[in-house]
Amino acid sequence: MGADRLTDLPGLPVAIDWSPDGSRIAVALGEGAVAVADVEAVTTAILSGHPSGATSVAWSPRDPDLIATGGLDGVVRTWSADRVAPVNALLMSDTAWVQRVAWRPDGHMLAAIAGTALVVLEGGGGEARHRFDDHDSTLTDLSWHPRGRTIAVSHYGGITTWSPRHPDGGPRRFAWKGSSLRLAWSPDGRYVATGDQDSTVHFWIMKNGKDLQMWGYPRKVQELSWDSVGRHLATGGGPDVIIWDCGGTGPAGTEPTVFEVDDTPLAVLAFAPVGRMLAAATDGGTLALWDTADATGDGQIVDLLGAATSMAWSPDGSRVAVGDATGGVTVARVAR
Repeated sequence: MGADRLTDLPGLPVAIDWSPDGSRIAVALGEGAVAVADVEAVTTAILSGHPSGATSVAWSPRDPDLIATGGLDGVVRTWSADRVAPVNALLMSDTAWVQRVAWRPDGHMLAAIAGTALVVLEGGGGEARHRFDDHDSTLTDLSWHPRGRTIAVSHYGGITTWSPRHPDGGPRRFAWKGSSLRLAWSPDGRYVATGDQDSTVHFWIMKNGKDLQMWGYPRKVQELSWDSVGRHLATGGGPDVIIWDCGGTGPAGTEPTVFEVDDTPLAVLAFAPVGRMLAAATDGGTLALWDTADATGDGQIVDLLGAATSMAWSPDGSRVAVGDATGGVTVARVAR
């Protein structure tokens, strides 16, 4: 395995995403700017970003020139990566920051959450097509259905789904007494998993609304990822990677697979978008990668220069970019 490193970024990397052709990464920085880096040429351009700090970044899956960001200023912005220039801006809230931005899988719509509001914008990001405010508490995460049919948002009390195709049809609610922090929709659309404040993982069967819970995590669960076919769910919530087999009748009554890293809390984890490679990085500054189809569980290790803060796989699954607390990004090439 080889690794390159981007340094001298003007801030802490809080979120990363890849261009659809896998040639560049966009890095949202906690101090406000957004860096656009060519990973082969190791050149970086800086977008002005958000005055109070950037929180989220998403590269359009159909337009290699278009990047969306959210910030502490309550604004969703889109940018031209080629011209290093702003395209559009939409103020979502005067009082709440933009927690997350996410493109529909086909890139024709952009969703964002701020406070209790979910907004769906046209593909260019400048015009709000729908706004959904019917939530009793702050939204913590969002995820599109894999085919773009609906959007799921998490919050205190469970999750809610909305359909931009039928905005007047009302929400579908999945009630849970705790606070859901992160959510992940399985690639086959059958399940939504949530990581929760009470150190549990909740698992929803979307067809019938039934649910189950996995507990025993050392701390609140903010790391979730499905493999590329929706069979395995990887979770954090402590120092170990816990992988549940959700095939057949689901994970109920099964024992998970456990991968150890360096005994410090996991900061980020993600399955590759293709295949069964899994990456996890820790507060201790270790990046570990496993082929989860390999029964031996022997992983590849890369030492980072600081605690991991963000991570994203390239579209073809050949590289993984990891931001760390020293203000740099390591781009590791995966051995196969």
